[in-house]
Amino acid sequence: MKLSKAQYDEIARFLAQVPPTRQSLRKLKDRFPSQSQSTLLSIFSQEYQKQIKKTHAKHHSPEATDAYYQRYLNGVRKNAASPVLLELANEVDFAPSLMARIVLERFLQEQDGLT
Repeated sequence: MKLSKAQYDEIARFLAQVPPTRQSLRKLKDRFPSQSQSTLLSIFSQEYQKQIKKTHAKHHSPEATDAYYQRYLNGVRKNAASPVLLELANEVDFAPSLMARIVLERFLQEQDGLT
């Protein structure tokens, strides 16, 4: 089944209203049952990549990286077993893997004495 531009746009609008999680993929499948899982996953991935690209610079500013690193350290001090990176990434609407990279790079800068 060929996907029209209008259908793609409707799916993209729906995705803009939900957080990018596995539960959102289930909601997407429930909302658009006529579309294949692979089509919906592909659209989900494309839209998420667009969002990340739009906000990349904001999250990588020196002020933001310092703030994320301090929040990570404070969170780990309070409870080392809590999913601090995941919670922080979800809070600022950024990919958890990219948030981990920011924190790791900031940690390595500190270890090298660059900050």
